[in-house]
Amino acid sequence: RITVRRSRRRMPSAAEPTHSALSYDKWKTIDASDDDDGGHESQPLLPSRKEHAQVEADTEMYERYKALFKTHLKGKFSLALRKVLARFIAVQHRGEEKSNIYRYSEIIGLVTQRSAELIYNDDAVPALCELHKKIVNSSPGTDKQALDAAKEDIQPVMEALNTLVAVRQHPPATSLFEGLCHPRMSDETLKLYEKYERREFAKKAMMAHIFGDDTYTSVEQENEAVEKRRIGQRPTFCGVDREIIEIVAVLLAVALGLLGFLWWYLRGRIGAVNEGP
Repeated sequence: RITVRRSRRRMPSAAEPTHSALSYDKWKTIDASDDDDGGHESQPLLPSRKEHAQVEADTEMYERYKALFKTHLKGKFSLALRKVLARFIAVQHRGEEKSNIYRYSEIIGLVTQRSAELIYNDDAVPALCELHKKIVNSSPGTDKQALDAAKEDIQPVMEALNTLVAVRQHPPATSLFEGLCHPRMSDETLKLYEKYERREFAKKAMMAHIFGDDTYTSVEQENEAVEKRRIGQRPTFCGVDREIIEIVAVLLAVALGLLGFLWWYLRGRIGAVNEGP
């Protein structure tokens, strides 16, 4: 149970500062017990501007995924990492929205405070991939209700994986979300936004986890080589793409036609003036 104490604050005078520096120290209290079945566990105070319903939803989701990590991956990954990842899944969850980008402040806060586990720990991404795989494999293939429940559990894991891989590949997190919040700043940010929203970071991470990094890298390199060959086999003339030549030829024809019409019009006008009274 989370107890929130409210205090009455007096209004600051004109000589006093009206705000304090942003601090992520609250994340240091994240679930510090050292066993899965421990007693009372301290919880971080989430941002005060978050609605109470959101705080409760995040806490419930955290407990849910902490339990799923324990069920499927106890002994394979450290307890500390499992707890941080469970919190990350809860903090980044998009809820009823189409994207989790609106939760950027909480994502950045947790990533900044727990970078040792989320950014620099090589087990963070494999742990999310493995949890995804375990949930899929443990769901019965015929029970529709169980399958629907598994899908609900898988979606936040996939979203968290997508966000975590994006943050690790495009540091710092502040710059990443600045681009995601303003995708039309440049062609590069727009491509990054589209890739993020399609969850390509998560999909590629899952493929690499299932097939192995070496196999996945080989497939990627082969696909790139095929694409280059396909582009190289397009018809050319003197080293220039034939389609480009055709477009230029059409534009030149249109331009010449307009010049011809202009010459005919001006010539007629000049003749009319010369033949005047």
